Amino acid sequence: MPTLTYDKKDFFSLLGKLVSEEELVDLLSCLKAELTEYGENISVEFNDTNLPWIWSVEGLTAMLRGLLGVEKGLATVDVKKPERQAIVDKVAGRPFVATFVAKGKMSDALLENLIQLQEKFCESFGKKRQKVSVGLYPAKNIAFPVRYTEVEGSLAFTPLDGEHMSIKDILEKHPKGKEYGKLLEGMKKFPVFMDANNHILSLPPIINSEDMGKVDASTKELFFDATGTDEKAVRQTAAIFAFALASRGFTIEAMNVSYPKHNVVMPDLTPQEVKLDMGLVDSLLDLDISEPTAKGLLEKMRYGTKGAIQVPAMRSDIMHNVDLVEDVAAAYGYGKMEPVPVTSHSIGGTTPLQEFADDVRMLLVGTGYQEIFSAMLTNPKSMTKDMRTKAKLVELEAFYSSSYSALRNWLTPVLVQFLTQNKHVDYPQHVFEEGLVTNEKLQDERKLAFASAHNDVSATEMKEVLDFVFGAVGTKYEVKEKDLDWCIPGRSAEILVNKHPVGWFGELHPEVLANAKLEVPVAAAEIDLGRLHDYLTAS
Repeated sequence: MPTLTYDKKDFFSLLGKLVSEEELVDLLSCLKAELTEYGENISVEFNDTNLPWIWSVEGLTAMLRGLLGVEKGLATVDVKKPERQAIVDKVAGRPFVATFVAKGKMSDALLENLIQLQEKFCESFGKKRQKVSVGLYPAKNIAFPVRYTEVEGSLAFTPLDGEHMSIKDILEKHPKGKEYGKLLEGMKKFPVFMDANNHILSLPPIINSEDMGKVDASTKELFFDATGTDEKAVRQTAAIFAFALASRGFTIEAMNVSYPKHNVVMPDLTPQEVKLDMGLVDSLLDLDISEPTAKGLLEKMRYGTKGAIQVPAMRSDIMHNVDLVEDVAAAYGYGKMEPVPVTSHSIGGTTPLQEFADDVRMLLVGTGYQEIFSAMLTNPKSMTKDMRTKAKLVELEAFYSSSYSALRNWLTPVLVQFLTQNKHVDYPQHVFEEGLVTNEKLQDERKLAFASAHNDVSATEMKEVLDFVFGAVGTKYEVKEKDLDWCIPGRSAEILVNKHPVGWFGELHPEVLANAKLEVPVAAAEIDLGRLHDYLTAS
């Protein structure tokens, strides 16, 4: 979880009120944050990565002013109409862009805050710059319109704190290239921002240009860009930085962002509108409060309440009325709620299926496989197209990120993703995961998948592991050759118990490996533990 440090004097100047250490601890608890330092500086650890708006000292103090009653209502920004343009070409792998210009007075302290926010934001919310990265530049050096495009790796410019070199050399030799170059791995051309005079501004998400992208305390006009793989996150990022700069007295000038087939104006500070469900407020909180009171509490959390509830553009975590109810409770104060006695009592225990699954997990560990744990929400493409299947998934209607927009329906793609993320680790690699998946009928199933990656791997290796596992649980199984879309033809089979299918094993298809950018063969197997347990119990 990110921890950010703020100058104490600056913090209270923005807050507009002095509060004691104890008061600040209580206020931060409403925002799922903890005070870790209260001296010359104030340090705060944020336990909710879904609310990056308040990581900036400007966003945090805006929220705290609401809770203190200093300022209430919708937190937003006045944005001037666009006079400049960013032209966006089709850029493979990193297609989304948001830009704006900010005019105001920079200082060393403000620049330090911006750099801290940029680094923490891109590292945590931006998934180490993979989902979103941010660039800041002195606008006076830039000839507009700017263009976001792709160029050859032989193109050269001078990166920050570096020598004049080609893009390929930057990725191989510059410290930031070494750290983040894997994000551009496999690209034939590379994303750059350049101005109307063809001067390179940056190589997103790696590094700015020394000549065009170095901001200092004398900078009076900033050009901001956010690029990434998640359009919603990129838009939110622009809104967050626009709010932070506007809170410091900067004038925010929107820009026309022109894609090949459509045009958008950024930053977009249009609030999301949600209707408050008072029935849900009453049933979940049991506070007996009126709708005007509930709306007043939401105003303290910096929502607008004219008609429907207006959610600040800096937030994308409000996906259901339950999220509004949670903020009503936070503004009311958890400490003010009367505790309710427990009315039902039960004795907990482990289900037979869970005990069986735990036994099988231990067997896999005994064979030298390493267990991994992943989220149940995933990226639909990794479950289907990348695995050469067309299976139907349960997809979310509203989601925070496309990376977590569907429920996984099998585990093998999860292992493939893990192997992709660990190509830097020596081979052989043996991994497994046991857990729940969800089928298209919204039914949960308990499955186990394991995979092996090395140059000499084969389906026979999977069969040997299966022999050990089935022998240990005391049951016989049969294999029936069956071609599977995600496996090499003739190199896969179905697993049968009592003539019933309970899983499969095989060698993954080269196209699956290519989609995952894996350079070694992989064999895998997946078992339906629930179905297997049912057959064992019945027999």
